[in-house]
Parts: sequence; C-alpha cells; structure tokens
Amino acid sequence: MKLSHRADAVGTVCRMPGVACDFYVSGHCLYEEELNPGLDESFHCTEIVRIVAAYEELMNRADGFNLSGDKAFNVIFRLMEGVPPAGSACEEYRPEGGCRGCGGCAGEEDDGAPESIDCTHSLGGLCILRLPACEGVCRRFRFRTEHPSES
Repeated sequence: MKLSHRADAVGTVCRMPGVACDFYVSGHCLYEEELNPGLDESFHCTEIVRIVAAYEELMNRADGFNLSGDKAFNVIFRLMEGVPPAGSACEEYRPEGGCRGCGGCAGEEDDGAPESIDCTHSLGGLCILRLPACEGVCRRFRFRTEHPSES
C-alpha cells in the first residue's frame, strides 16, 4: 500500500483553551491590562466612565457657583438623579443576579433599575467584554496560581 501526501487531508491545528491561565477571565485575556494597568482606556467600563464624567461636570458647575459643603452636596445629589441609571447606555450591561430590567428579579426595584454599577461583565472598573479575546494557550500563558473560585 502506497501512502501519498495530499494537501486536502491536512488538518487544522488548534490551540488548547487558556482556561487554566492567570490572565484568563470569561473567555478574555487580562495580560495587556496587567502589564500596564489603566493605560488602555478602551478596556474601561463605559457606564462607569459616563457616570463619573457626569459627576465631574456637576462638580465643576457647583464650583462655578461657589457652592461649598452641604449646599454643593445637596445640589449635586439632586442633579445626579437626572443622570440615566447604570446600564441605560450599554447594551451589554447585565446586573449581577438578574436580567436586564424586567422588574421581576429579586433585589431590583419595580422599574428594574439597579442601585449601582453591578454588571456581571465588570472587573475593577474594566469591562471584560472589551478585553481581547483569549486565543488559547499562547506564549504568555502562565498557570493559574489560585483556584478560579478564589480569584
């Protein structure tokens, strides 16, 4: 029996999944963020960025009116009520322990608005979904030093 090399018989080589890597989080890679924390602003949670920007704008307004102490706090608190709640400007926003705004989940208000930025995709101010996708075991692979449930 004669064996011949055929180009159409060559299989595709796939990488092993990176789930045991220290940089792996929900199918995404934290390597770049851990290398230079906070440097790549595209990884930041857009809801946190939006709400912080609104707060800073209100602080600047209060400074412009020379308000201080309790007066400034009360004015800013009232004005922040007009800022759309967390999740209103992000299609990927998912509150922890609940669905997106159905109002029937335990721990949510009747209107479904979460009390804070508690998105399941949030990781210390980052959006996991904005991180690069994990391509599997690569040259940066480092075995997880902790059990995944401990991190």
